[in-house]
Amino acid sequence: MPAISRAVFLGLQAAALVSLVGPNGTPTALAKPIPVPVPMMPHLADYAAQPPARNNLTAVPSAQDVALARRMDEAVVPHTPSQSSALRTREDDTAILNNINILSTVYNDMNGHSTALSDLASRASAGGADDTFSELAVSHFTAYKAGLLQFNTILVQLAGDKGLANFDDANGLEVMLKDMVNMTKYMLADINTLVANIPTLGPMMGPLVYEVKCILDEVLDAVENLTDAIMNALQPLLEPVIALYTTTVCNMGLQIAGLCFLL
Repeated sequence: MPAISRAVFLGLQAAALVSLVGPNGTPTALAKPIPVPVPMMPHLADYAAQPPARNNLTAVPSAQDVALARRMDEAVVPHTPSQSSALRTREDDTAILNNINILSTVYNDMNGHSTALSDLASRASAGGADDTFSELAVSHFTAYKAGLLQFNTILVQLAGDKGLANFDDANGLEVMLKDMVNMTKYMLADINTLVANIPTLGPMMGPLVYEVKCILDEVLDAVENLTDAIMNALQPLLEPVIALYTTTVCNMGLQIAGLCFLL
């Protein structure tokens, strides 16, 4: 029996070899395998349909992260000079503008007294002076002197303000200062007219003229501390007016060896 089983086993091997190689010894192509369906994996299909991950960039930050970011932002604020510089510039401009507005109010008040004194001088030249002229003239000139003193006080504050060099309306300030100097010059001419027609007015006006001359000296000092443009425009205009007031003081008093003594 074992011999028979061995013969059968060898026969099967031979048949298998013939089926693979073929009767002519040529290899026969193997049949393609039948595809087997793969079980569906819904979780993998959903993942493939989703956009790629962004390394958690869109995650909601924690409260600690937000607090840390806020502290870092606050630490950076003081190092932004553009904001602080702009704020400081606005504050400087506001302070300068306020002083200029006060200066304009004082100037208008001085102009009113100057106009009144000019009217008195015109009436005195026409021979219409009366007993009240001296009192009115001294009153208006005293008020003008007080206004000029206040004008100079504000001007000194402006001269000490470093922001004036960058102030947009510096030309307006220059015009006002020129008008003030010219008004003071014309007022001196009116005083000379009054004194010429009312000689007794001289001793009363002399001390006031001298005080105005001293205030003008201080105005000149303040002008020299203003911007170069304002100083160059006003200094040649102001110095002759101071010289005129000095001459008037001497004419109203006594002059010995070049020195003036008020009556």
